[in-house]
Amino acid sequence: MSFEDDTFTTEGGRYTWSYSQFEDRDDQPESEDSFWSSYGSEDSFWSSYLTDIDSCQTNPDVRYRAAKKISNLKYSYQIRNKLVKLLFEDGLNYLISVYAAEENLPEEYLKIVKNDDCLDIILKSFFKNTCKIELSKSLTSDIETIIDKVHKNEDMDIVYNRVSEIQRIIHDTVDCAYGFGTQFNLPTILVKKILSATRLHLNIWDIKYQHATDLLKIISSSRIASTNEISSPTSLKLAPGKTYFPHWRVRHLLSLADFSRPELAAKINALMNLDESCSLATFREYALTVYSAIPPD
Repeated sequence: MSFEDDTFTTEGGRYTWSYSQFEDRDDQPESEDSFWSSYGSEDSFWSSYLTDIDSCQTNPDVRYRAAKKISNLKYSYQIRNKLVKLLFEDGLNYLISVYAAEENLPEEYLKIVKNDDCLDIILKSFFKNTCKIELSKSLTSDIETIIDKVHKNEDMDIVYNRVSEIQRIIHDTVDCAYGFGTQFNLPTILVKKILSATRLHLNIWDIKYQHATDLLKIISSSRIASTNEISSPTSLKLAPGKTYFPHWRVRHLLSLADFSRPELAAKINALMNLDESCSLATFREYALTVYSAIPPD
């Protein structure tokens, strides 16, 4: 089976991918306990600036909006977690734009990556329009099951490994429909873009729906896995005709947080290191200062 149709559309033509527009690219141990105590400390300005919280200048409007969102919280850890989530949500569009530029991800994907049904749209469109595979009840059920699994993420797995689950259903479905090994005939660049969009969507999903502590755990696990990959690269068995790119996994093991401005990492570091033994009122004021801090005049 040769996949010659280079147009990837959803039902009704709402979204369209033109395969010919894609350009290929040539790019491609620490402990969790210590990770968040140093995350963001590599930026000299922000890490130093936030050390002396009493002297930090803040944006009063940003501080006021955040104060309203934490006004009913009764424990310091709840305030910290809420503000961590807000920091990620505030910077989400920036993170998406940087990731998209790094991955050369077309605008068509960016229209849907924030949608909760993004993976459903992508997978069903790919199978139906590119692979010409009928969306039977069985296949539809398989798609919905795997999407539910990678979204719920009950094992707190990193995004990279969950993307592998999506890649597996693509390969298995195509091989089942046309014979073992047909997966090697899939349009490589198109599949790369699909997996890149999947990786972005799952990062966004975690930021939107994961509890702050679980989100931070996934981010730290991703950074650790990427760091370990540098020192001990995984031995990969390549498919016929595929080229090996050293450290290809290193970047893709990272989370969306690693595309952030130094300010975000430093503020999270500062929030994670705030003394929770102080009074709730004091902790709240310090946390709001960190969250709404701006560079000095």
